[in-house]
Amino acid sequence: YRVSTYGAVGPPLPYPDLVAWDDDGRLCAIAVGRRVAIYASEPPRFTLLGTAPLGAYAELDPMVESIKFVHGALYCSTRTSVQVVFLGDVEFEDTSSLSSSSQGGAEKGAGNSGGAAAAAAIASPEDRLCRLDTFVVASADVPPWASRTLPTLSFNMNPTPLPMLLNRPSVLSYHGGSLLVSTASGVRAIPMLHPILRIGALLAAGQPGRARRWFDAIPPSDHDALAAFLERRDVPELALTDLPGLSLECSVDVCLRRDLTEALEYIVETRGTEELWRVDGGRGDAPGGA
Repeated sequence: YRVSTYGAVGPPLPYPDLVAWDDDGRLCAIAVGRRVAIYASEPPRFTLLGTAPLGAYAELDPMVESIKFVHGALYCSTRTSVQVVFLGDVEFEDTSSLSSSSQGGAEKGAGNSGGAAAAAAIASPEDRLCRLDTFVVASADVPPWASRTLPTLSFNMNPTPLPMLLNRPSVLSYHGGSLLVSTASGVRAIPMLHPILRIGALLAAGQPGRARRWFDAIPPSDHDALAAFLERRDVPELALTDLPGLSLECSVDVCLRRDLTEALEYIVETRGTEELWRVDGGRGDAPGGA
C-alpha cells in the first residue's frame, strides 16, 4: 500500500513508551503513559479497539515495563505489577482481493466502477466494538487485607491480585496455568488461580471446551455475572447452554441482544409466555389476573 492510502484518525498520539504486535501482525498494543491502547490493523485501516489503565490501584506512578500478546490475551507489566487484558472477539476481513481489485481499478482509470466500489469498501471505516476486561494478576502493592478471603455470600468475580515481590517484571509466556515473568531476581511463575482468569485465558486461546470445565468453580448465584463476562468475550451461546444458574431475565436479554432467535424460541416453549410476562412486566400477576 502507498502512504497516500492511509489516513489519520483521532487526535495525534505522543511518542509511545512501548509497542507490541501479536504473532499474526493484526493486533497492535501501544503503551503511552498510564494507559495501553489496542488497535486492529487491516490495511489501509488502523482501528482503535479500546484502552485500559496500567498498574494496580495502589500503584502511585505506574510505568510500563513490558506488553506482550500471549495466546490471544494481552499481558502488561509495570515496575511492581502484572495484569491481563482480555479482548472481545475480533474478526478480520480478507481484504487482499479487494485491494487487488482497487489497484487494478485505479490503473484502468476512474471510469471503472468496479475498482471504485472496491476502493470505497476498503476506505470506508468499519464500526468496531471490542469490550475489554482488565485484571491485575499480581502486585507488590497489594495491602495485607486484600490477600485474605472475606466471608461473603457471593463469589468474588473480580480477582484479588496475588501479593508478590515483583521487581521490574517482564512477561515471557503462559504455561501450565501460570504466567512466566522475568524479574531482576530471576524467573517467577504467577499462578492464574482464579476461575475468571482461567476461563478468560482459555477462551482467548480458542479453547472453549477446556474453559467450560471451570464454570463449575463459580457458584450458580453468580452465573448472571459470568454470563456477562462470556458475552463480552463474544461466546454468549456458552452462557445459555452451560450455566444452570442463569436467570430467565438474563437469558432473554442475551438472546435479544445477540439476535439468537432459536434460543429465544426454545425458552418460550420450555418456560411459557406467562413466566416471560412476569419478567417483562416486573410484577407477579399475569395479564388478566386479579
